[in-house]
Amino acid sequence: MLESLNPQHKNCILLLVQCISKLPSLQRKVLAMYYFEYMPLADIATSLGLSKIKACQILVETSVQLFLLDRRTPHLKKSADQPRSRSRIGYGRNLEPIP
Repeated sequence: MLESLNPQHKNCILLLVQCISKLPSLQRKVLAMYYFEYMPLADIATSLGLSKIKACQILVETSVQLFLLDRRTPHLKKSADQPRSRSRIGYGRNLEPIP
């Protein structure tokens, strides 16, 4: 499947897979359940023994870490001819990107 992608997209996917594999088990489980199994947060929380608020917090913090990775990785920067996203993510803590 990756062979059919252009090199920039392929590198992006490989980097994302590498970063997700470095996440703690709980964060990986929440991401997988939400984005790949399409489970609602309430079901994720129940299956992992968490409150719905804690499951949401884990999902948001992990997503922000991955978002910050994109911002600090030079080869993933958008070129001048690609439109920039207008959305902004606000959060209350200083979150560090995944190393």
